[in-house]
Amino acid sequence: MKKNEIIALEVGQTISAFNKPFTCAGKVVIVLESGDEMIWCVSDQDTMLSVVPSEEEYLLYDVLEEEFESTHESQLINGQEYEFSYEDTGRVSESSGEALADVDDRFVFLDYEADAGERVRVIVNQNTGDKSAFIGGVISEEDLLKI
Repeated sequence: MKKNEIIALEVGQTISAFNKPFTCAGKVVIVLESGDEMIWCVSDQDTMLSVVPSEEEYLLYDVLEEEFESTHESQLINGQEYEFSYEDTGRVSESSGEALADVDDRFVFLDYEADAGERVRVIVNQNTGDKSAFIGGVISEEDLLKI
């Protein structure tokens, strides 16, 4: 799928991600402090597709059930070390379906990366205090297909 098709993914639409069905149950558009947008499409199976339109990289995450602290230090998950790599904040400008947030919610998110490229994203909703963590990695346009 091309970037514009991924960005235009609508609630209820099903695509294939790594040859598995991914039904968009909710969609959130976040305006980052830099002014860029980040789009999160969440599936009905606790999977999240994260896209920043100004970047070439797409990230596919599953919910991380294990406790993960949101600090700027390295952390160990399943025997693998994840090093802090990125932090940003943003405000929800659009929210639809079974989304993770409401319009005007503010998020802080921290990314951690393992040597093999796998990533953990910790998301903290500053309005509610809710915290969630996801584990996954980079996915290419070729791995996302229309069904």
